[in-house]
Amino acid sequence: MGLTVIKYAASAVVAGLLLVSAGCQKEEAVIERQQREPLTVTATIGGEQTKTYLNVENMNPYWKSGDKIGITAIPSSGEGIINKPFTLSKGEGSNSGTFTEEAQDPATLWPTDETGYIAVYPYSSTAAITEEGTEKVLNLTYPHTRTVIEGPGGDFSSGVMVARVANSASVPASFAFENLFSIIVLPIRGTGTVTSVTFRDLSDRPVSGAYTLGVSSGDPVFPDIPENDAAGTIVLTTGVTLTDTRQNVYLCVPARLYGSGFQIAIETLDGKRMTQTKVSSVTLAKDNYYTMGEIVFAEDVITDLSVGGTANCYIVPSAGAYTFNARVIGNGIPGLLGLPQGTTKFHTDDVSISPASAQVLWQDVAGLITDVRYDRGKVTFTASSAKGNAVIAVYSGANGTGNILWSWHIWCTDAPSSHNYVNRKNKTFTMLDRNLGATASDPASDVLATYGLFYQWGRKDPFPGPSAYEGWQIAEKTLYDGSGGTYIRPVAAVTSSDLGTIANTIKTPDTFYAQGDVLYDWYAAEYGSANAHNDYLWGNPYSSDGTSSGTVVLPKKSIYDPCPPGYMVAPRDAWTRFAYISGSTYTYEQFNVSDSFSNGWRFYYAADKSGSTAFYPASGYR
Repeated sequence: MGLTVIKYAASAVVAGLLLVSAGCQKEEAVIERQQREPLTVTATIGGEQTKTYLNVENMNPYWKSGDKIGITAIPSSGEGIINKPFTLSKGEGSNSGTFTEEAQDPATLWPTDETGYIAVYPYSSTAAITEEGTEKVLNLTYPHTRTVIEGPGGDFSSGVMVARVANSASVPASFAFENLFSIIVLPIRGTGTVTSVTFRDLSDRPVSGAYTLGVSSGDPVFPDIPENDAAGTIVLTTGVTLTDTRQNVYLCVPARLYGSGFQIAIETLDGKRMTQTKVSSVTLAKDNYYTMGEIVFAEDVITDLSVGGTANCYIVPSAGAYTFNARVIGNGIPGLLGLPQGTTKFHTDDVSISPASAQVLWQDVAGLITDVRYDRGKVTFTASSAKGNAVIAVYSGANGTGNILWSWHIWCTDAPSSHNYVNRKNKTFTMLDRNLGATASDPASDVLATYGLFYQWGRKDPFPGPSAYEGWQIAEKTLYDGSGGTYIRPVAAVTSSDLGTIANTIKTPDTFYAQGDVLYDWYAAEYGSANAHNDYLWGNPYSSDGTSSGTVVLPKKSIYDPCPPGYMVAPRDAWTRFAYISGSTYTYEQFNVSDSFSNGWRFYYAADKSGSTAFYPASGYR
């Protein structure tokens, strides 16, 4: 004897493409009570290959030959029957079918005491039951990548439907299936062949991978997917050609609250990409559809930050999509300063890298940048309208695993203006109007916005600025990761011949290295001394005249320089106009300033006691 299943309209979880729209309802399965004689298998199809077909005229799902469900008996005590497969034996092409229990040991009996039963479609041999504390859980996997297979009526990879009955003394007479997934409908038209549709939770919670479903009690709902072996995206691969007639793209996603919204990226065969973002909180209910507005495919406008040259810092002046070359470190070959190969001044002679992934390392405003990804040599991200700073790192492994190969400072601020400094030798320097990382140049509205970021001399990566004005030693801002969670920066470490190397600081850009209370330099290894120095790290420390022991060595931008394209760390004589004497001074009367100290000084930078000034905040140290 078999079991009869009746399916009602459109409750199969769909991850594919269809040419019409539809509603979504629950499904019901009616199961006849089982005899314990062994039964023969009428059809077999394995695990993840199981498909659910839809009728394109009425959107009713129907059974296909080989469809299987798994039924598990969960007794109040003792062992039950775990994940027993039943295969469709009658009703192909209909929403009413008979499923037959596969052959089994006649000695294996269904429990006769009060039992919970769970039925799952599609059947998977790996869907094992385990215990977590007092709860029995079903172990399932939702694959990261789904593939649409074209065919009559449309062939769609299924998600998971679950039916549960509690406290039954025998196999229940019926099950009511519900989808654990929701379906996003994308009405789209245009030109090109769609190759992939990618879904991402803007909170960066995993949306695919292995998960456990509680089955002992309660209404089955899609759980959070653990970080281990999980993916932050669902990728639907297909080959549908767009036309002027609207087509519906159906995307199967976990049913839950998306507190920060979600993002969908559509890519075509010719490499064009369009993103659709739902930025507000939205609940995608199980067993339901969520329909987005009509989409006319148009390639995203993405600003290439590295088009004028690569650097370790990029200025982002407004909200939008941005990209940069992530295969070249720093400013590339010129940043090696023409030094002979094999020199110990730099960590490498090769300015090229081959990352596998990218992600936000830290940002000082939650959600400042999102949708960070690495693809075909470029890092792409979306910037919000907020102002602040972030660091993006690229990794040797997928999904932010392996070693950090390089990292970049993303500086979200209004486009800085330039000041022309004139030093005591009447040499002119074009300078930015603010510190690196500052989001304002004038303290009138917010002095903290003028502070910018902190740097260890010679290192390309910034450290966070202060959280409040305290004058000297200060606490840093709260930091966030790419998902909006709090990011805890590693504690400071004592440098050593192993840690105080250029190569190690590249791998650990967020770790502060010091030599203790007296010596603060991080650099220790290349010269075999804890008090070593490398004057080439930021080009060279000489004046703009470049004299060193009678040799002219003009300042150059190195691969570790922290400035944006077109700028470099200034030589030391750029600021000689700030005082009336040669050298340094602590005497106020010798300062070329416009007024008294107020959270910093306003220095005249082109003439004595006249002309324009630049504000230099007393930003403290850590």
